[in-house]
This record gives sequence, structure tokens and C-alpha cells, in this order.
Amino acid sequence: MVPLMDLYQHHNGGGFLNTVDIGFQGQFIGIKAERDIAAGEQIYISRNKCKFCSDKTTSMRTTSELARDFGFVEPFPQSWHLAQKLRVEIHQVSEDQYKLEWMNANRPTYNDVSFLMEEKYRLQQISSDIHDNDSSSVDIVPHEWDFIQRYHTALITAISTILNDDDTTVKAENDDENGEDGRILSEDETYWRENRQTCREWFHTFQDDHSSSGDGQRESHYQN
Repeated sequence: MVPLMDLYQHHNGGGFLNTVDIGFQGQFIGIKAERDIAAGEQIYISRNKCKFCSDKTTSMRTTSELARDFGFVEPFPQSWHLAQKLRVEIHQVSEDQYKLEWMNANRPTYNDVSFLMEEKYRLQQISSDIHDNDSSSVDIVPHEWDFIQRYHTALITAISTILNDDDTTVKAENDDENGEDGRILSEDETYWRENRQTCREWFHTFQDDHSSSGDGQRESHYQN
């Protein structure tokens, strides 16, 4: 426990982060100001980016790991590790506009896209339960319920931003005919390749569908 560091706030956004962690100095932890810090100004540190590590993709906790380890949802930019191999950073451009930065060479495969769409659909299905209830109705203390709501919103935003990225659509639509590594295509993948235009239209319909439709309606998008 380092009580003094608990007074610092985490932020990786430009204009906020005003210190650099110089690591352990013997029995001490070194934090150095990167610029002049005015009296009364909040001190910000980064709890997941190591400026002295050579590999940025392995030297940072993701937004999920920060939530797990410290109990907060970090402000933008947010880092995510989704669908096993995808590592991205999400930047907020405006109130409802986001920009994606790929943190490694991996791009979504068809299976990744399928997983992310299903996960987004699942999260949307429980959205009203999370956001239309207050903490007293679910017997959870207010700050923990607020944390759950923030994390739910952040995860949907991250998945939506990945699915809307051009690299995602292009890679998913142009997998080799025999699939990755020569594997046999599943029935769904075969349908995708034989009906690309239909699937492409359904793909974009799915991105714009924020309603809590049932399984029957979702299935109709796929079969049209």
C-alpha cells in the first residue's frame, strides 16, 4: 500500500497526464513531473502504460484489467484485448464519435466478427436491466452500480468501434476461400462467403440496431 499514490488519478489522455513513473528507486517509488503542475492541480499518473518498456502492447493493463485490479473504468483513451488476439486503443473524438488504433498486427477474422457481434447483441439485451434501474432496486451500493453501468457502456462502445472499422469489414469479407490455416469452413462461414452482399447488409444493419429485439428478429436479419 502506498497511501500517497491513492491521491493520484489515472489518465492517459493528452493534456491530463502530467507525471512519469520512473519506477522503484531502492525502497522508494519514483514519480516525476513531466511539466509544471500548478498549485491545487490534480496529479495524474498512468497505471497501465510504461514509458520505459520497449513493447507497448505487453507493458500495459487493459481497461478490463484496470477495472478488475483497481475498481474503476478508465477515461479515454481505453485499451482493450478482445476476441483473443485483438488489441486496440479507443480514442474519443467527440461526444459520440470514436477513433480506433490497432495495437498489434492482428485484424478480425470472420470468427472474431461473429463473436463480437454476438457479444454486442448480448450486451444490448441486458442494457435496459443495467441502465433503467437505480442501485436501490438491485440492492447494490451506488458507486458499484455506477461502475457496472460505466463498464457496460465502455465495452459496447469498444466492440461497436471495432465492428465499424474498415479493416474489420475488409478482413472478414476477404478471408481465404479455405478459411484460416486451411481449416474446413463452418456452415455459417460458407453462408457468409456464398452470400457476401446479403451478409454485408446484415452486418451493417446489426451495427445500427440498438433496439432490444428478440432472437426471432435477429434471425430474420440473417436469413433475408
